[in-house]
Amino acid sequence: MKTLLRILMLTLAVAGTAACLSAQEPADSSIVDYLRRQGVEISQPEGLDGRVSNTESAQAAQSDADKSAGEGSGQGRLKSSIGYRIQVFSDNNPKTAHNAALARKRTIQARFPQWNAYVMYKAPTWRVRVGDFRTQEEAQAALREIRAAIPAYSREASVVRDKINVRSK
Repeated sequence: MKTLLRILMLTLAVAGTAACLSAQEPADSSIVDYLRRQGVEISQPEGLDGRVSNTESAQAAQSDADKSAGEGSGQGRLKSSIGYRIQVFSDNNPKTAHNAALARKRTIQARFPQWNAYVMYKAPTWRVRVGDFRTQEEAQAALREIRAAIPAYSREASVVRDKINVRSK
Protein backbone atom coordinates (compact mmCIF):
# COMPACT_ATOMS: atom_id res chain seq x y z
CA MET A 1 0.00 0.00 0.00
CA LYS A 2 2.84 2.41 0.83
CA THR A 3 4.52 1.62 -2.47
CA LEU A 4 1.32 2.33 -4.40
CA LEU A 5 0.90 5.62 -2.54
CA ARG A 6 4.49 6.62 -3.33
CA ILE A 7 4.04 5.82 -7.01
CA LEU A 8 0.82 7.84 -7.10
CA MET A 9 2.48 10.83 -5.41
CA LEU A 10 5.49 10.64 -7.74
CA THR A 11 3.20 10.50 -10.79
CA LEU A 12 1.26 13.54 -9.59
CA ALA A 13 4.48 15.45 -8.91
CA VAL A 14 5.84 14.71 -12.39
CA ALA A 15 2.53 15.66 -14.03
CA GLY A 16 2.36 18.89 -12.01
CA THR A 17 5.92 19.83 -12.93
CA ALA A 18 5.26 19.17 -16.61
CA ALA A 19 2.09 21.26 -16.47
CA CYS A 20 3.95 24.17 -14.84
CA LEU A 21 6.73 24.04 -17.40
CA SER A 22 4.35 23.90 -20.33
CA ALA A 23 2.36 26.83 -18.93
CA GLN A 24 5.50 28.98 -18.80
CA GLU A 25 6.63 28.44 -22.41
CA PRO A 26 4.71 29.00 -25.64
CA ALA A 27 3.31 25.80 -27.14
CA ASP A 28 5.46 25.97 -30.27
CA SER A 29 8.67 26.68 -28.32
CA SER A 30 11.56 24.22 -28.35
CA ILE A 31 14.47 23.73 -25.97
CA VAL A 32 16.67 25.55 -28.50
CA ASP A 33 14.32 28.57 -28.41
CA TYR A 34 14.35 28.52 -24.61
CA LEU A 35 18.15 28.43 -24.44
CA ARG A 36 18.48 31.24 -27.00
CA ARG A 37 16.11 33.41 -24.94
CA GLN A 38 18.44 32.78 -22.00
CA GLY A 39 21.38 34.10 -24.04
CA VAL A 40 23.04 30.77 -24.81
CA GLU A 41 24.73 30.51 -28.20
CA ILE A 42 23.63 27.36 -30.04
CA SER A 43 25.95 26.13 -32.78
CA GLN A 44 24.17 23.93 -35.28
CA PRO A 45 23.98 23.51 -39.04
CA GLU A 46 21.87 26.07 -40.91
CA GLY A 47 18.24 25.06 -41.21
CA LEU A 48 18.31 22.37 -38.53
CA ASP A 49 15.51 24.10 -36.60
CA GLY A 50 13.10 23.67 -39.50
CA ARG A 51 14.05 20.07 -40.08
CA VAL A 52 13.48 18.89 -36.53
CA SER A 53 10.48 21.04 -35.69
CA ASN A 54 6.86 20.23 -36.41
CA THR A 55 5.63 23.81 -36.21
CA GLU A 56 4.49 25.56 -39.36
CA SER A 57 6.51 28.70 -38.60
CA ALA A 58 9.75 26.72 -38.29
CA GLN A 59 9.04 24.85 -41.52
CA ALA A 60 8.29 28.14 -43.30
CA ALA A 61 11.55 29.60 -42.00
CA GLN A 62 13.37 26.50 -43.26
CA SER A 63 11.76 26.92 -46.67
CA ASP A 64 12.83 30.59 -46.79
CA ALA A 65 16.37 29.65 -45.75
CA ASP A 66 16.54 27.01 -48.49
CA LYS A 67 15.38 29.53 -51.10
CA SER A 68 17.85 32.22 -50.05
CA ALA A 69 20.75 29.79 -49.80
CA GLY A 70 21.26 29.96 -53.53
CA GLU A 71 20.92 33.73 -53.75
CA GLY A 72 23.96 35.95 -53.26
CA SER A 73 23.62 38.39 -50.38
CA GLY A 74 25.77 41.46 -49.99
CA GLN A 75 27.50 40.31 -46.81
CA GLY A 76 28.05 36.66 -47.66
CA ARG A 77 27.05 33.58 -45.78
CA LEU A 78 28.27 32.70 -42.34
CA LYS A 79 30.44 29.58 -42.33
CA SER A 80 32.53 27.93 -39.68
CA SER A 81 36.26 27.42 -39.77
CA ILE A 82 39.00 26.50 -37.34
CA GLY A 83 40.50 29.51 -35.62
CA TYR A 84 40.93 31.02 -32.18
CA ARG A 85 38.80 32.56 -29.45
CA ILE A 86 39.54 33.96 -26.03
CA GLN A 87 38.03 32.01 -23.17
CA VAL A 88 37.16 34.39 -20.34
CA PHE A 89 35.00 32.10 -18.19
CA SER A 90 34.69 28.40 -17.38
CA ASP A 91 32.75 26.95 -14.45
CA ASN A 92 30.75 23.83 -13.63
CA ASN A 93 28.92 24.94 -10.49
CA PRO A 94 25.31 23.92 -11.23
CA LYS A 95 23.85 26.72 -9.07
CA THR A 96 25.82 29.72 -10.26
CA ALA A 97 27.69 29.01 -13.49
CA HIS A 98 24.91 29.83 -15.97
CA ASN A 99 24.13 33.26 -14.50
CA ALA A 100 27.81 34.05 -14.03
CA ALA A 101 28.48 33.17 -17.68
CA LEU A 102 25.67 35.45 -18.87
CA ALA A 103 26.94 38.30 -16.68
CA ARG A 104 30.47 37.91 -18.02
CA LYS A 105 29.16 37.88 -21.60
CA ARG A 106 27.24 41.13 -20.99
CA THR A 107 30.36 42.76 -19.52
CA ILE A 108 32.53 41.72 -22.46
CA GLN A 109 29.96 42.82 -25.04
CA ALA A 110 29.54 46.21 -23.37
CA ARG A 111 33.30 46.80 -23.28
CA PHE A 112 34.19 45.25 -26.66
CA PRO A 113 31.21 45.53 -29.04
CA GLN A 114 33.44 44.79 -32.05
CA TRP A 115 33.79 41.13 -30.97
CA ASN A 116 31.07 38.52 -30.57
CA ALA A 117 30.83 36.80 -27.20
CA TYR A 118 29.50 33.25 -27.00
CA VAL A 119 28.05 31.41 -24.01
CA MET A 120 28.59 27.68 -24.47
CA TYR A 121 27.41 24.72 -22.47
CA LYS A 122 28.96 21.28 -22.68
CA ALA A 123 27.82 19.26 -19.69
CA PRO A 124 28.68 20.04 -16.97
CA THR A 125 30.66 23.18 -17.87
CA TRP A 126 29.54 26.69 -18.89
CA ARG A 127 32.07 28.71 -20.89
CA VAL A 128 32.26 32.22 -22.34
CA ARG A 129 34.45 32.72 -25.38
CA VAL A 130 35.11 35.94 -27.25
CA GLY A 131 35.87 36.72 -30.87
CA ASP A 132 36.37 34.93 -34.15
CA PHE A 133 40.10 35.25 -34.82
CA ARG A 134 41.71 33.55 -37.80
CA THR A 135 45.26 33.66 -36.40
CA GLN A 136 46.71 33.12 -32.97
CA GLU A 137 48.48 36.49 -33.20
CA GLU A 138 45.14 38.32 -33.60
CA ALA A 139 43.76 36.43 -30.61
CA GLN A 140 46.84 37.20 -28.48
CA ALA A 141 46.52 40.93 -29.27
CA ALA A 142 42.83 40.85 -28.27
CA LEU A 143 43.72 38.94 -25.10
CA ARG A 144 46.14 41.71 -24.13
CA GLU A 145 43.36 44.28 -24.68
CA ILE A 146 40.94 42.32 -22.49
CA ARG A 147 43.50 41.87 -19.73
CA ALA A 148 44.32 45.59 -19.77
CA ALA A 149 40.67 46.69 -19.78
CA ILE A 150 39.32 44.16 -17.26
CA PRO A 151 42.11 43.02 -14.90
CA ALA A 152 39.69 40.82 -12.93
CA TYR A 153 39.46 38.51 -15.97
CA SER A 154 43.24 38.31 -16.50
CA ARG A 155 43.84 35.14 -14.55
CA GLU A 156 41.20 33.09 -16.30
CA ALA A 157 41.46 34.55 -19.81
CA SER A 158 43.37 32.51 -22.39
CA VAL A 159 43.49 31.87 -26.12
CA VAL A 160 41.86 28.60 -27.20
CA ARG A 161 41.53 26.87 -30.54
CA ASP A 162 37.87 26.65 -31.57
CA LYS A 163 35.43 26.70 -34.45
CA ILE A 164 34.89 30.30 -35.49
CA ASN A 165 32.30 32.06 -37.63
CA VAL A 166 33.63 33.46 -40.92
CA ARG A 167 31.76 35.40 -43.60
CA SER A 168 32.22 33.85 -47.02
CA LYS A 169 31.94 35.89 -50.20
